[in-house]
Amino acid sequence: MYNIAFINKVLEKRKLFSIRELAARYEISPQTIHKWGKGLIPKQTRNRRNTKLDINALIEDVRLYPQSYQCERARRLGVSDTCIFNNLKKLGVVYKSDKKVSNDNRKIAVLTNKQYLG
Repeated sequence: MYNIAFINKVLEKRKLFSIRELAARYEISPQTIHKWGKGLIPKQTRNRRNTKLDINALIEDVRLYPQSYQCERARRLGVSDTCIFNNLKKLGVVYKSDKKVSNDNRKIAVLTNKQYLG
């Protein structure tokens, strides 16, 4: 994935040099430069809201069941394991060891994102 600034730099130089010369100079495919010229620039991020998972329900679940595995959370909230993984990452949840809680090596989920701490 190329940086937008780099793409714009190459497209500006396209006025002075041929596509083949630019491809050789920057060591990229001529087809890539041609696609950029047509306006086919890759999107950097995808901001999309959750459609299935209520983020507040996930925060509450983390607070009520800090020892739960992600698959258990997924079953409780009715979504996939991947959905739980991605949203825990967004929330900034980390897992810390706590030997006095249980003997089965479970870790405790801790919210670290200040936006969601309450």
